[in-house]
Amino acid sequence: MPRETFQCSENGPVGLLEGEKAHVVSVSGGTKVGGEMDFAVRYLKHVLGFVGIHDVTVVAAERLMSGAEDSVSAAKVAVTEFARQEGVLAA
Repeated sequence: MPRETFQCSENGPVGLLEGEKAHVVSVSGGTKVGGEMDFAVRYLKHVLGFVGIHDVTVVAAERLMSGAEDSVSAAKVAVTEFARQEGVLAA
């Protein structure tokens, strides 16, 4: 939304959400998150950067079609740790 998330200057768009954090949870069946074939997380980081959010944490449950148990377990640990850091869960 213009004037809420970014503004236009003579040098181009400027994000207005500097200093904010974003947390992206990504799930994939066969693609490694952050890998060459992963366009979703790169796109989300680009859009978030456009509005000024550069502190982005990605929690991934990836390659669920092979080795899903390990991937889901790692994602659960990451989400739990994030919730503790944000004060949502007691330590």
